[in-house]
Amino acid sequence: MSVYDRKVLHKMSYGLYVVTTEFEGKINGQIADAVMQINAAPRQTVALSLNNDNYTTELVKQSGKLAVSILSQNYDPALIANFGLQSGRTADKFAVFPPKFTAAGLPYYEGSGFCGWVAGSVIEQMTVGSHTIFVIEAEEGMPCSDTQPLLYADYLAKKTRPAAQTAPALVGDTPRWRCKMCGYIYEGELPPDYRCPICGVGADMFERV
Repeated sequence: MSVYDRKVLHKMSYGLYVVTTEFEGKINGQIADAVMQINAAPRQTVALSLNNDNYTTELVKQSGKLAVSILSQNYDPALIANFGLQSGRTADKFAVFPPKFTAAGLPYYEGSGFCGWVAGSVIEQMTVGSHTIFVIEAEEGMPCSDTQPLLYADYLAKKTRPAAQTAPALVGDTPRWRCKMCGYIYEGELPPDYRCPICGVGADMFERV
């Protein structure tokens, strides 16, 4: 008898990336985790999977090009919230985080919070259920930091880690606050200047639970 526990997929390792594109003056980007190098020679190719419902996917299919910016361990939580928790159909994701642009006109990121970027043209694509797999040929790209790349497991560990507390120990009816943006839980009295360690929003975006 065959056996299968879908939790085994949680053991697979992923990074976190900002995938961006441009089409006829419209730019958009999103957070993605399913990105990998395919070939090293004779052409260097990268594959990634994007949800079919996403605006970024729509623009990539129209433009046939994209860039992948590799998040590092010293990432900005607000950037992940900006690109991962809202739609570019209704929000300007680049207003707070202005990008640089490749020679081909693709937005990308480097510097603090990133360890490199790669950009190229789509040479193959395949729809698999709810997602589309794009394969690009790398045409531009540079490492920009010696900082280690951010792994999705590291991000989740930080996201679910209980908030650090100082003495006295929390007892009884300890207040708990949930971030309305990303779901992070803070325990204890919420300081007015507190910022979510995951997505970077302020105390006004927390609700008591």
